[in-house]
Amino acid sequence: MAIIGVPLFPVFLSKLNILTQLADYSLPLLFVVLLCFLVVAAAFAAILIRTIPQTSEVKHEHSNASISMKTADYNTVCRYYAAGSLFTGQPA
Repeated sequence: MAIIGVPLFPVFLSKLNILTQLADYSLPLLFVVLLCFLVVAAAFAAILIRTIPQTSEVKHEHSNASISMKTADYNTVCRYYAAGSLFTGQPA
């Protein structure tokens, strides 16, 4: 999703910066670039629609993860929570 510049993904801010700078330079060129971005997003959506099955006939089995895997997962989640609280100054 970051490739097509969806908000909250890293590429979105760079594309937004390109578009704002381009708007100051040339409006017709801005519309051409926006059209190109739209074509890329439509192509990406078409690929996703073809690759993701419409019906979910696959039954997922519950896997028993070892305690070390569960501990690593919980540890990572706790570190992300702590980092988010530390850097934003607000509890998550």
